[in-house]
Amino acid sequence: MVALLLTAAGCGTDSDPAGSGTTGSAGTVESGGQGAPPKAVAGSLTWEFEYIADFSGKLADVAVLAEDDIWAVGTENNGKVNAHLLHYDGTQWKREPLPEALGTTDSPPLFEEVGEKALWLRPQTSAQRTGVNPWAQWDGTRWSAVPNPPPGKVRDFEAAGPDDIWALDGERIAQH
Repeated sequence: MVALLLTAAGCGTDSDPAGSGTTGSAGTVESGGQGAPPKAVAGSLTWEFEYIADFSGKLADVAVLAEDDIWAVGTENNGKVNAHLLHYDGTQWKREPLPEALGTTDSPPLFEEVGEKALWLRPQTSAQRTGVNPWAQWDGTRWSAVPNPPPGKVRDFEAAGPDDIWALDGERIAQH
């Protein structure tokens, strides 16, 4: 079984009070001498691994609302469409089923942040589907249906807030 690595809210710099000198560097590295591990240059980005998922599969998307509210959607490597959610509540990761409000989907859904602490989960749909597809929204406590999601296959999604959302569909039509 191959372990899956999830990095969440672990990017920082060595100048941070909690900077980690034991993590990989996203910038240039210096060598501390022959045989010594490389050291990150001051001010370069570093990564810290927060969680190693206990399943053989892949993550399709990740959303970080706060240090104690992180979501990921993943699928197992078993040939079935069985996407599920992973949620971090500040103390532990918990595996959860997809929200019923999302309906059935043939691919793992994607997260969209639509405001502070507001998260939507949208289906990945085939090009043939043009009607309204069910979306789910997280209100900080529970998942429910998005009342009026964008119709069709959404290719790009941008939100300045829950009441100011732009979506570009597969036909290159912008919806607001």
